[in-house]
Amino acid sequence: MSAVIMPGKNTLRRISETTSTYLNILRFLTATGVVLFHFRDKDFGPAWLTGFFPSQGQSFVIVFFVLSGFFVTMLAEQKSLGEFALDRVIRIYIVALPILLFTSVLSAVAPSISTTDEYGFALQHPAATFFLNLFFLSQSWWLHVLPFVDGPYWSLPFEVFYYFIFASFTYASGWRRWVLLAVIFLIAGPKILLRFPCWIAGAVAYKYRGASTNGWAWAILAPIVLFAGFRFGLKDASNHLNDYLLFEGDATLRGLFPEGFIRNWFVAGAFAVHIWGVCSIKQNFPAIVSRWADEMAGMSYSLYLLHMPLLYLLGAIVLSDQRSLAFCVIALPAIYFGSYLLSVCTEAQRGKVKQRFRVILNGLPANRSSQGC
Repeated sequence: MSAVIMPGKNTLRRISETTSTYLNILRFLTATGVVLFHFRDKDFGPAWLTGFFPSQGQSFVIVFFVLSGFFVTMLAEQKSLGEFALDRVIRIYIVALPILLFTSVLSAVAPSISTTDEYGFALQHPAATFFLNLFFLSQSWWLHVLPFVDGPYWSLPFEVFYYFIFASFTYASGWRRWVLLAVIFLIAGPKILLRFPCWIAGAVAYKYRGASTNGWAWAILAPIVLFAGFRFGLKDASNHLNDYLLFEGDATLRGLFPEGFIRNWFVAGAFAVHIWGVCSIKQNFPAIVSRWADEMAGMSYSLYLLHMPLLYLLGAIVLSDQRSLAFCVIALPAIYFGSYLLSVCTEAQRGKVKQRFRVILNGLPANRSSQGC
């Protein structure tokens, strides 16, 4: 979606309806958390209102990584290597490619909508920006290349490399597995690899799902323990250790490592325990809740990638002051409506796109779940 990119609502389920509905709700709420954080962080909307919005967004992305590890591990149980690769390629590019084209057009026709230096490279080197992000090399080693006005795209290269690592370990064997992993590690660099434990935490939660007889206790206690730990010094201690391991003031070496990665590990671990506990809960949701959760989750990837370009664009064209309540009243519904339209044209069409690719490839076995991820 990563947002993060996860199996969709029609995937053959290896988890209960309860767990599926709950995690779909979390996908949408996590994407919403990223949206609200950017309203606050980029000074869109009045301070008295955005002061209630999330003050940081990185933890939401870590939650997406955990969810991705959980769902993709489930997906791999159902598919051959060819099916897995086709699913992931289509799932990623069906939204990422339109977004890259859209942001490239914005950088050419409306470069003034961003007033920060964050997207300077995208404006000065549009072709390099497009292709580095198209092939997900934009975060390797020292690189930090963002599409124009779309900062959230940074997490997609992380996600894609995690797919490569997971697929190499799952589908390859013998010396081929280790050669593939070595090549992937060399291309990815430490910045991406140091957040891989967050993704693995989700995979572990799936592998050992249902093993708890006290699901409610684990699901409730895990976030409480995390919040209490952060409140009473764990967050500061992890940040200090992070700074120490990042070679303190050496800017060259710091660029190789992700900021806050130790804190990310704690967040990922607690959330993985939370969803591991949820997998053992037997409480059913009403049918209408499950249907709406499916629909909302189906637009979370589009919402994650599109909200920032739309936010900057609306900030430039809406007559109201972007720090006003009127702007929020206009911008928030417009972002959700625009993201929904994008999801209808992209995410909702992935089943048809897969079938067309199978016809072209002419030889890939029929998927056991025709709509797939």
